[in-house]
Amino acid sequence: MQRYVRMILRPVAARPWFFFAVMLLSCLPTIAFSLVERVRILHFIVACVTEGVATAYILSLIVGAIGSPRWRKALMVICLILLCGWVLLETGCLATTHTLVSDSTIALISETNTSEAAGFFAQYFGGRAAACIVGTAAVFFAMVYALRLIFGKLLPRRVASAAMAAGLIVTVVAGIVCTLRMLPGAFIGDYQKYQLWEGYAGGNPELTKSAELRFSAPIVKIPCVLNSCRLVNGGFDRWLAVQEAALSSPVSVGDSADFDVVVVVGESFIRAHSQLYGYYLPTNPRLTAECDSGRLIVFDDVTTTANFTTPSLRNLFNLNDLSAGEQWYEGVYFPLIMRKAGYEVYHYDNQTVGVNSDRGISRLFYSQPILEHVYSGVSDSLFAYDGDFLNYVDTRLAPRESSGKKLVIYHLLGQHFPASARYPAAGAHFTARDITVDRPWLTDARREEVADYDNATLYNDSIVAGIASRFAATPTVMFYFSDHGEDCWDLAPMEARNKQMPDDPEWVDRQYHIPFFVWVSPALAEDDPQLVERLRSVATTPFSLGDLGHMILGLCGVDSPYYKPSLDPLCRMRDAQFTMHD
Repeated sequence: MQRYVRMILRPVAARPWFFFAVMLLSCLPTIAFSLVERVRILHFIVACVTEGVATAYILSLIVGAIGSPRWRKALMVICLILLCGWVLLETGCLATTHTLVSDSTIALISETNTSEAAGFFAQYFGGRAAACIVGTAAVFFAMVYALRLIFGKLLPRRVASAAMAAGLIVTVVAGIVCTLRMLPGAFIGDYQKYQLWEGYAGGNPELTKSAELRFSAPIVKIPCVLNSCRLVNGGFDRWLAVQEAALSSPVSVGDSADFDVVVVVGESFIRAHSQLYGYYLPTNPRLTAECDSGRLIVFDDVTTTANFTTPSLRNLFNLNDLSAGEQWYEGVYFPLIMRKAGYEVYHYDNQTVGVNSDRGISRLFYSQPILEHVYSGVSDSLFAYDGDFLNYVDTRLAPRESSGKKLVIYHLLGQHFPASARYPAAGAHFTARDITVDRPWLTDARREEVADYDNATLYNDSIVAGIASRFAATPTVMFYFSDHGEDCWDLAPMEARNKQMPDDPEWVDRQYHIPFFVWVSPALAEDDPQLVERLRSVATTPFSLGDLGHMILGLCGVDSPYYKPSLDPLCRMRDAQFTMHD
């Protein structure tokens, strides 16, 4: 028995400094994050520690198998240098950005120019970062020394060493299981599949793989993060080439009304929680009033192209034909065509600011050709609540807009998880008592979370109505929709989009069948009632959110080689009417 115990402990006993150094270096960033940010992430720390122990044990086995002392020492030095560099990067990132390294951080570093890099490193190695790094190093050496002393004292004792061997086996096996569970993220070759993988959580949004990956040991985290960066950046070079070609393409504008176009992109709005789609609570009183007045048209059958923001918006803002197999990067950014048609384009976003603020869609919105040739103005600040964001736009940005025809894009936080963070305390109207549906899994706490979602929806109603009121006196068509749906405890035994069930029709309906509204300002409704009727005529026509760009171009009378009438719901309806008449 003792022979097997010695065999198990030999890789550790032979080089305890190396074993404990690798183990602690693997875990330190996660532990530092927990201490510095005062966040309770025990389940992530446990997983990270087991991964660190497994990594240290396997490396110790490999080192022990090398016969040459020189090569053995060289491998240990290389491993420790790489791990120290990783810890330096992680702790510095924690000190400067209050988070650990992710694919967004890697993208930021890869796209930083020389002058930006100087400022970055000045901040990176500033006082707080230096204190964090020095403190982490001090804790590291203290823990290595303490563990080495404890290990040395316990090792000679048979019972203690046997218990240590058993604990080591359990921890290493658990670490290997955790590692194997996460490593598939390093080999996924499709970005949407990667999003499905990292968003899965088995019903608990705090346990999504994306969250777990942030606190994983480097053996797991590094390959997954690098693969995510590769997938996010895939296709962008081709997309940029398409935009450059489109800049010289011909565009003509036919006889059309002189009106503004407003596109309001909502977030995580569930049709089943909208008063306008039959929900039993008054979550959309102001939009309902607009509908009763005849100014708001509710569309019955609009589906999004994806249940995650990045692929949804990539296909929304580009004129690619998904039905023909065209990818987003093969399409032209439709606001670019609107700008060439004489519209001033303004982009106001409460989710992204600048090309490095988000993993995928920020590059779509803020790439150099788009900033240089498309926008007349963009927002530069983010706010916790959309109401504060709207006030910032109204007071700081809207007064700078030109008086000519405009395309104005708003991208809101909407009801994005967690819903309780999407509205101020004063906006709490619904409580758990208002959630009267009967579901076996609905606890009081979950009913409260449903009420939070309804409060966020009610607050969002005031935001969208506020945007409409800004354009009430000018001829305007406003499109409001959600980029994707969501899940909620009153509809399914889960919250948020954590569990993929594409074979379940109800799941597909909740996350892909989106609310879609078109609002026409009083000024335009009076000047051009036929336009209102054209929009109303397609309210029951099924179409994809990816076709919205073609619909807007057709509505504005913009003709371009990139405009496809076959994808324009208004054009399809007109052709169908002609066919029926013939």
